[in-house]
Amino acid sequence: MPTSARIATFLNRRQALAGLAAPLLASTAIPAFAQGYPAHTVKIVIGYPPAGATDILARLLGQKMADRLGQSVVVDNRPGAGSTLGMDIAARLPADGYNLLLSGVTSQAIASYLYASPKSDLARDFVPIALLATAPHMLIVNSEVPAKNMAEFLAWAKARNGDLNFASQGVGTLSHLESELLLQQTGLKATHVAYKGSSLAYPDLISGAVSFMFDSVAAATPLVKAGKVRALAVAASRPVPAVPDLPTVSQSGIAGYDIDNWFGLYAPRARRRMRSRCWPRPPSRCCRNRPQLTAWCRRALSSPPATPPAWPAWPPRTTRVGAR
Repeated sequence: MPTSARIATFLNRRQALAGLAAPLLASTAIPAFAQGYPAHTVKIVIGYPPAGATDILARLLGQKMADRLGQSVVVDNRPGAGSTLGMDIAARLPADGYNLLLSGVTSQAIASYLYASPKSDLARDFVPIALLATAPHMLIVNSEVPAKNMAEFLAWAKARNGDLNFASQGVGTLSHLESELLLQQTGLKATHVAYKGSSLAYPDLISGAVSFMFDSVAAATPLVKAGKVRALAVAASRPVPAVPDLPTVSQSGIAGYDIDNWFGLYAPRARRRMRSRCWPRPPSRCCRNRPQLTAWCRRALSSPPATPPAWPAWPPRTTRVGAR
């Protein structure tokens, strides 16, 4: 199926998954875990390699949870298959409060559409604990690209007439579809080069083997500050405080282009109803401490969750990616 068709039709699946975001923000009565919890190490599984926004958020959360619980919290990086490998692994772990998944609603919605027979499903196989933050992405280019803003970049790219490569975190990832959406809305032509995470793409972006990519503000900012790549715009629906001088892609003249990348904490769903009360209260308490969340997000260069909109306002908000 053509990429443009995939971009347009995966939104239906994303709207269904967006239902998970309501309890992430609205739930306030998660039952307490058994007395003596935790008796051993708690694990947070993520579907991305170290150093990216997901990894940063997971380690900040793990540190706070460890302080509160008096027990070690480890982050288990399981990158691959558009972040679904980590979700597949987490879904098979015991639903005992010691195994958690930090994942993006957006990336899993994309993956659930692109893969014909997914082994796991975020809505079916997991219980939402809390909404953590957004991890906004921005468009970054090789430092030799003669463009300081989106208008200059589009003019330069069109003049290349398809002689252009772009990188992504992997086939079917948000990073991939953000670039495909940009090509679709502007008429640009470019060749996709997929990597297993942004950290593996950076050497080629810095060398000029690929010219541009979308990546998280958290991961890309150190390279931008070092002058190794240049940032042109953020993909989010609103400006990002961590990079106040960068406009959004939409503000740069590409109307309707806004992609918000929400992240939440989940637990494997109990296989028996009687075990549904095994959700650990301490992680949920850590996640709902708004001052702490704001501090995490400032360090992770991510925007803290806004005041939760009432249902049914939530699905349209989480599904606006400008791909129709």
